[in-house]
Amino acid sequence: MTYREYYDAGYEPDFDQLPAKDIHEYDKFKRSPVKLRRTHLLSQLEHARARVAEAQEIIEINKRDVDELRRINDDDQFLVSSWSVAFEYRLRLRIAERDNLEKFLSSPWTFSVFPELTPKQLVYDISYDESQHVSIDLLYIPTGVTLRPAPGVLSIDWDVRVLKFGRNATFDLSAPQTKPPAPPQPVDYNQALDGHPGVAGDAGTKGASGAPGVSLTLRGIERIEFDGSLWVRTDGGPGGDGGLGGSGQHGGGRKPYFWGRRARPGGPGGIGGQGGPGGATSSIRWSFKEGDNPYALRSVLSEGCAPSSRPEINESSIAIYGAGGCGGQGGPGGPPGIGGRADLPAGSSGDPGSPGEAGHEGKSDFSRYVG
Repeated sequence: MTYREYYDAGYEPDFDQLPAKDIHEYDKFKRSPVKLRRTHLLSQLEHARARVAEAQEIIEINKRDVDELRRINDDDQFLVSSWSVAFEYRLRLRIAERDNLEKFLSSPWTFSVFPELTPKQLVYDISYDESQHVSIDLLYIPTGVTLRPAPGVLSIDWDVRVLKFGRNATFDLSAPQTKPPAPPQPVDYNQALDGHPGVAGDAGTKGASGAPGVSLTLRGIERIEFDGSLWVRTDGGPGGDGGLGGSGQHGGGRKPYFWGRRARPGGPGGIGGQGGPGGATSSIRWSFKEGDNPYALRSVLSEGCAPSSRPEINESSIAIYGAGGCGGQGGPGGPPGIGGRADLPAGSSGDPGSPGEAGHEGKSDFSRYVG
């Protein structure tokens, strides 16, 4: 077996059975970043699954041939059986390879130090695979480095033994600060029947809620090493603006055979949609191996709504600090309906719709730090 096959199988090789070159390559591969090793193993798993499917297909294709050989080779059933067994054995090997990789990759990631940074790297994006079921011996955020979830990561759940950070380190859990798009305007009504005034346009749709900050759970913390200051940013995202109010209905024309009656007025525009509420701050859950919050950690809500600015932090301290997302603006009122037309004076246009209410600021989510 090669060094990669040993690693894929999830156990250490017998170095007495490996050439010196393979021992060197295996050691180099093992010491490569966990993320790269795991990427390689995921690729190997895809190949293993494909090989299982291929072996199953070969067996199905050759079943007819095996049956035919059994029929015409009554005197050499051993040869026929051996051929059949060979196919079955190959399939079992492929299945064992696949199952071994799946089992290995389903186990928690284990990092001696996280994140694994390249020289001069100042930002590290936590992938989805790295965000869940991860065991970290030392979570170290060096001076000036920002650790943040990649797009699409909604929560982080880690077992961490030691937390350490340098000066002006940041763990940015804030939601994206881009507003959700405003909803579409309600569909217009057809013109009112002759002799009938237009009705008011429908109210605009409420804006989308802002995204909450990414939740963070750290378990089993034994100690925190204060070599600087850490800002855990917890901002919620902004709410979306309310939608445009619906257009007032076009007023009906003069009713036939009724002389002296004018065409009817158009309907008023619809009220603008209410702005969406801002997103809540991140939910923080830190549990310590010993003691009930021995470091007296607490969350602080900044004034106003997100985005928040880096607070003034004393050295050797942690600031879990952020703001709820700003509420979206109320949507504009809908345009008035046009008055009906006729050979006599036309109906009057409706009134414009009134703007919608602004959305509420995002809430501060409950956080806790327990032993």
